[in-house]
Amino acid sequence: IAQDKGRLVYIDPLTVEQLLLTLTEATQGPCVGNQNDLFTADLHEYCANVINMSMSEYEKKGPQPQKAFLFREEQGLEELEEDALEDNPAMAAEAIKTKRLDLLGCKKAAVTMVQALLEGVTNPKQARAIRDGLDVQVMVRSLQDSMRSSKLDTKTIGFDFFGALLGRDKGGQSKTRWRERRAEEQMERDVMEMVFTMLRALDEVSPFLREEILTYEQKAQQNLEKNILQFYSNAAGSVEILRNNHVEKYVYRYDPAWKPSDFKVC
Repeated sequence: IAQDKGRLVYIDPLTVEQLLLTLTEATQGPCVGNQNDLFTADLHEYCANVINMSMSEYEKKGPQPQKAFLFREEQGLEELEEDALEDNPAMAAEAIKTKRLDLLGCKKAAVTMVQALLEGVTNPKQARAIRDGLDVQVMVRSLQDSMRSSKLDTKTIGFDFFGALLGRDKGGQSKTRWRERRAEEQMERDVMEMVFTMLRALDEVSPFLREEILTYEQKAQQNLEKNILQFYSNAAGSVEILRNNHVEKYVYRYDPAWKPSDFKVC
């Protein structure tokens, strides 16, 4: 882990991701004791540094890509185990590795960790303390940047089908790069929806999100078809649970593609 003026510029993605996943498992439930210890240790501030880490700086200074993924338009993005690649040469030939995918995986783990710290929290003072450590304005800017890039990415890169047919060397490279960009686009969208869901969970305890977003959009003065709240409105759902005569509200990431048949009563 390396920092420059307090900002993360280098991390070992596999180590950081596994560390955050382990701490998340020890916190979910929630385990109030572990929540308090990790909150006191300012883990949420470290997670914010990971979430807000500059992609361009990481691509310059980060280690070589480590995690393998498979992207197919019909099935989407799938993380692959190294053992599976060794046993399946055809799959290995399709596997993609990029620094962006590694960092986005860490960002997902960091968001999940903060959500675990928020699980069951109803104290507005604690929620505000977590919020203040997240650098919300940076996250709001990232949400808007992702809105723009999601519309541009599919237009700015395409597979050179004619080049492939004519035997140009760039045909295979173009197809690989197209799959890499589509995979990065999907994971970035997942991360941003998780970030919005996390901010919504904080907002339920101590309202702030609408004002933060409107303030940012007024400063940015950018004309978009949808504002941030409209764009991500379907990304977060909520459920209320009655526990010990007290209603707890949980916010979760919602996929509009879900159907009633996807759920079952246990």
